[in-house]
Amino acid sequence: MTDKRVQINKVVKEQLPSYVRDDSPLVGEFLSAYYQGQEYQGGPIDIINNLDSYIQLNKSGTLVGFTTLSSAVGQFDQTISVKDTTGFPDSYGLLKIDNEIITYTGLTTNSFTGCIRGFSGITSFRNPDEPEEFIFSTSKAATHAVGVGTSGGQVNNLSSLFLEEFLRKSKQQFLPGFQKDLNPALNEPQFIRHSKDFYNSRGTDESFKLLFKSLYNEKVDIVRPADYVIAPSDANYRKTRDLIVEAIQGDPMDLENKTLFQDPVENLSRAYGPVSMVERVRVGLLTDTYYKVSIDASFGTGSSDELLYGNFAVHANSKNVGSVGAAQTYIDVDSTIGFPNSGSLTFKYQNGTTGVCTYTNTNITQFLGISTTGITTTIKDATSIKQNAYVYALGQANSTAGVTTDGIRCRITGVLSGVELPDTFYQRKGAKIKLKSLGKIAKVTDFKSNNWVFNVQPKYNVDTIELQDASGPTYEVVTKDFHRIRLNDVITVQTANATLTGSYTVTDVLSNVKIRMQGSAISDLSAVAAITKTLAKGNSDGSGVMIINNI
Repeated sequence: MTDKRVQINKVVKEQLPSYVRDDSPLVGEFLSAYYQGQEYQGGPIDIINNLDSYIQLNKSGTLVGFTTLSSAVGQFDQTISVKDTTGFPDSYGLLKIDNEIITYTGLTTNSFTGCIRGFSGITSFRNPDEPEEFIFSTSKAATHAVGVGTSGGQVNNLSSLFLEEFLRKSKQQFLPGFQKDLNPALNEPQFIRHSKDFYNSRGTDESFKLLFKSLYNEKVDIVRPADYVIAPSDANYRKTRDLIVEAIQGDPMDLENKTLFQDPVENLSRAYGPVSMVERVRVGLLTDTYYKVSIDASFGTGSSDELLYGNFAVHANSKNVGSVGAAQTYIDVDSTIGFPNSGSLTFKYQNGTTGVCTYTNTNITQFLGISTTGITTTIKDATSIKQNAYVYALGQANSTAGVTTDGIRCRITGVLSGVELPDTFYQRKGAKIKLKSLGKIAKVTDFKSNNWVFNVQPKYNVDTIELQDASGPTYEVVTKDFHRIRLNDVITVQTANATLTGSYTVTDVLSNVKIRMQGSAISDLSAVAAITKTLAKGNSDGSGVMIINNI
């Protein structure tokens, strides 16, 4: 507001007849106090006297919802220090700190003065129990600490409640379709006052820039694909989502022109889409066969909806660490990341048959809570442990039984994508390469990553191994790569074809590639190919005390 309107509470005492002021001097004080309680910002008389300004949204230009305490407040303090008082009424505004309501007689740049503690007032214009009524609260004086309490040291401006409610109504009336709140840094009243100009310009580049600036306070560039087309074309193109799958049942090559389904199970959501093409993929020198399945993700004919619904997710996969015996209630694996907290697993037994079991819980490297009847025979070391889930397509219905008997089932696997290959020289086709990492990793500075010892089972190829002391016997091992082996770790030794019986305890760590270990005798040192750190596990000594091995 540009004009300053005189409040009744400032002149009411002077309007009384002189004989009333002489006989009853407190009447003037009473009337002044009464009107002060009606003329605060957002109060009944304030709204009546300034209705034109509210309608024109002129009184909302400095709308402030809260400030913060700059020092603690005692129960009887009459001055409250805050970060800033901009946007608060000059006098007799209402504050709320935690559950206490306070009014004041004056303010400075950073404090409220003449505070009246344990006040009463309107704390909300929205009452869940009575939608057409507001909430009127009473309070008692209390102490308040900086940054402590339900509001974190906030000093809420209750005088702005009506303005906020009026602004919300104005926004709904003049800005239909704006479901999201405007950006707090925006001058909302001014934006609402000029909403007509915004709607008149909609569809233009400036209107889109204004929209994103008002909602997200972000500058945007409008990019039209037509501006970058060399020549017009009516060619028919297709957008696809490509998946790499492995076969479980049936021939994935028959998926073409069928609909692939993913049911909602465990951590997977419902998804389906038509298959436009299938391609067989062979990996490396092995005979493992995978299939590239292309799901048609383009728009349907005459429709604005994509043919692909939902999101096909990779089915989690890991490898077990050490062999697993029958009736074992847990499985040690490389990692359980990607698996749900509970669910079902599938794997191959050592005899070649397929097994399925359920688990009830996980940690980083173990599936726990497996039933004693879940694992029926031995699972050898380094066997793939997979999530028991699949995608499928219905086959031909059996004319006799009236049901599908030859459906196709596949498991979605993870693959590398977006690999950045640097400029290389002096390479030839078929040459072997060594991966340095599986992606760019940001520098890690947190305490956990730099100080914790992770209970994992790395494997290191051996460069040399020598007998140091036959009485132990003790061996000195040099690895080809930097190791993370620590003193007292337990090691297993592998040859090219098998794992040697027995384990070895690390007695000395000489460098980041050299250790000494003691254990069983090794008959042929030249056959040693690698060493593997075993997982550390806790054991009870029978007294209720947990002993952690290998740490």
